[in-house]
Amino acid sequence: MLSQSTFFIIVWILLSLTLIVTMYIAVTSNTIFATFSLTIVFICISFILLLINVEFLGIIYLSIYVGAVSVFFLFILFLFDLRIDHVAEKKIK
Repeated sequence: MLSQSTFFIIVWILLSLTLIVTMYIAVTSNTIFATFSLTIVFICISFILLLINVEFLGIIYLSIYVGAVSVFFLFILFLFDLRIDHVAEKKIK
């Protein structure tokens, strides 16, 4: 079992990482990086749930959101083959 100070340090690191990556998602224009960042956010939230002894919800969150939703987002992005070059050319014209 983790000591209380180690627990708080790990939770604060995960929360800080979640907030930083969430802000990156809001500012980035690359949809693929945003989807990968969203996956990182889901994993951090799942680990936080596991640390606070909500194992069932953490595993369900990890399997549903990371396993299904993020993979679906990436599949759609790769299916449409969106590239930044094409978007930048349309903005210039």
